[in-house]
Amino acid sequence: MLGPLCAVLLFLNVTQGSRSSRRCLQACCCVGPFVNCNDLGLERLPRTIPLNTTVLSLARNKLCNIDHQLFTYLWLQELSLSNNDLSRIPKGLPSSLAVLILQANRITYLTANEMRRLENLTRLDLGANRISVIQSTTFKALKKLQVLNLKDNRLSSIPDSLPSALFQLDVSFNCISNIYQTSLANLMNLQILKINNNCLKYVPDRTFDSLQRLTAVELNNNSWVCECEIMYLYRWLLKGRLEAAAELVCAAPLHLARRLLLTLSVAAICPHILKPNDTMQQNITVSTKKSNSVKKLHKVLTACPLTSSHSSEGLFQAHTSLANEQENTARKNFKLNAANHQYILDQMNLDDCQKVDGSTTPATEPPMPEKSTPEDVPNHPENPTSPRNVTSIEPTAPFQLANKSSFQPATHLHPTSKQGTSMLTAVLAALCVLVFLVLLAVLLILKKILERDQRVAPAERIPEPS
Repeated sequence: MLGPLCAVLLFLNVTQGSRSSRRCLQACCCVGPFVNCNDLGLERLPRTIPLNTTVLSLARNKLCNIDHQLFTYLWLQELSLSNNDLSRIPKGLPSSLAVLILQANRITYLTANEMRRLENLTRLDLGANRISVIQSTTFKALKKLQVLNLKDNRLSSIPDSLPSALFQLDVSFNCISNIYQTSLANLMNLQILKINNNCLKYVPDRTFDSLQRLTAVELNNNSWVCECEIMYLYRWLLKGRLEAAAELVCAAPLHLARRLLLTLSVAAICPHILKPNDTMQQNITVSTKKSNSVKKLHKVLTACPLTSSHSSEGLFQAHTSLANEQENTARKNFKLNAANHQYILDQMNLDDCQKVDGSTTPATEPPMPEKSTPEDVPNHPENPTSPRNVTSIEPTAPFQLANKSSFQPATHLHPTSKQGTSMLTAVLAALCVLVFLVLLAVLLILKKILERDQRVAPAERIPEPS
């Protein structure tokens, strides 16, 4: 029984090796285990993608359903399906995935069942979709998730049960009007938080108290109401977070509109919080806490004069370099656990990929695929000049391909290299030889037993004469 089994295993190994080493067809570009099938107008997944692929980019195609078509790619670590027609996260994705990019699709909801097998994800990009509903336990299984992008969707609140390993959270350009304390309570490792361009009016007490490692936060372009409810955020900003404080502009009440929050006094924000005889003590306390921050802010204002005394746009430009420097410092300290390489072919076109591969022949035109009927999409007119269509396709810095012309694939990451294949073949051959020897020994033992039985068999008895 074991002999035929060994033969089958060897046959499968040779078959898989031949399929893994074959070249990509249908105008895809292969650079070792990196496969680029961008901008081909594909309506279905190509069948010629090698099984040993580790990075697969299918960006800017017309894919609407690839359920259970990638589960055999056991070595796949990075997958980009951005700018397609997917209405939900594909089913049957391999559990080896560390990076999943689904930007600019038609996804409207997220469930825990879709994420159940993706426990090795470290980066998930769902920006520029139409997500408005997220199940409460959706991200509970993603224990290793470090970067989550939900930018430019239709969320009304920050999702619950976010993993504690999260390093960067981007929920900008949504419809978030309130932050619940439980949403951020477990994010002890969060360093970058982007919640700008939402509908926030104030921040509840103790919301940011657990974010001890937070180094970069973006809170600008919200509907801040500079009244008593904003006092927690006001005091939190006094602790030296100038990049966030300088960009916060009051939207209400009317007499404080377009005023910078940090330049206001406690009495101006919440007149009822102090008694009249406590005004002097309040001024002394606030001036003590704000002395260093106001001095730094004053240097920025004098270095970049504003056109008007309360212009937030000029102040934002003055702080752009400071904010970028701090965010870049935080990003340099970030290391992706499951990916030792920092390449993603999502932003490469076929010409760039062919230059990397060293081929000069132009890609052949793919055969026209059979047209499948996509799901009916409801009419959803959007303003083409709105920020939702302008700032939603920008990848995160640590994963962006810095220099496309100098891209070199990391051959040491190839999980099914020739050395690994030869070792596997040697092990299978040794196993088959061992099984053969065992069977031979069993046959010899059986032969000796039969010979012994023949020697000791009694002679046939002759009947005595009567």
